[in-house]
Amino acid sequence: MKLFFEKIDRDPILRKVVFFYYNNPGSVDTADNIAQWVEEEEEIVVEKLEYLAKINILNKDKSYATIAYSYTQNREIISIVKNFLEEQNYD
Repeated sequence: MKLFFEKIDRDPILRKVVFFYYNNPGSVDTADNIAQWVEEEEEIVVEKLEYLAKINILNKDKSYATIAYSYTQNREIISIVKNFLEEQNYD
C-alpha cells in the first residue's frame, strides 16, 4: 500500500477515481461512465482503474460484453484508504 500512497500523492486523476469510489462505495460501473463522472479521458481512467484493481482497491467484474469496476468490500483496505485520505485532507 505504501506505493499506492506515494502514487496517489503524485496523480490527481488516480485521486479522483479513488475519491469517486470512496464516496460511492456501492457503484459498479464501466470505465466509460467513470471517466464521465471524474471528467477525464477514458483511456487514462482505464489505466487508473486497472492499477486499482491490480492492488485490490477495486474489483474488476467481466461479463460477456462489459467490464465493470466496483469498490473493494475488504474492510481492512477500506479502512486504510479512508484513514489515508482523511489524514491527507484530500477532497
